[in-house]
Amino acid sequence: MAVSKAMTVLSLSSLLVCAIFLGEEVEGLRIGYGSLSRDDIPGCSFMHPENCYKMKINPYQRSCEPEERCRNSLSYRKNP
Repeated sequence: MAVSKAMTVLSLSSLLVCAIFLGEEVEGLRIGYGSLSRDDIPGCSFMHPENCYKMKINPYQRSCEPEERCRNSLSYRKNP
């Protein structure tokens, strides 16, 4: 089931023409400078200063405890 090159070109051309003529222009909204400001926490204001502090998302946790005999743990090493 080989499709000829002419048929492929014709179908792609018609698809392109349809896309050009049927495409609608959409008026986009402008993004204000307030949205683009960096290092601002949403909700941080003079009225709500408690929202101005950044919270730790993932606090540090050790991957394994020394009791579990981690790789570099002293209890894991054998005496020579």
